[in-house]
Amino acid sequence: MKKLLILLLLAGTLWSCNNHKTAENKNLPNPSEVAEHQSGETNEKLILNNGVKWKVDMSTSNNVKNLKIIIENFNSGSDKSI
Repeated sequence: MKKLLILLLLAGTLWSCNNHKTAENKNLPNPSEVAEHQSGETNEKLILNNGVKWKVDMSTSNNVKNLKIIIENFNSGSDKSI
């Protein structure tokens, strides 16, 4: 009896490993809807924090300063390659 149970479990495991079905997601949007949404046309105006500047921590402030320096160096240099 134990051999039969082990044989059935082994056969079921092997069968499930070889029984590949492609998963379908029924919640995926229609590709035409995605293209329409990505066209960049919006009717909404983006308003962030009612015009009040955001508070940032020191590391974010330093990163922004470093990025500004990188952009200034790139714009002032003759070599425009990355």
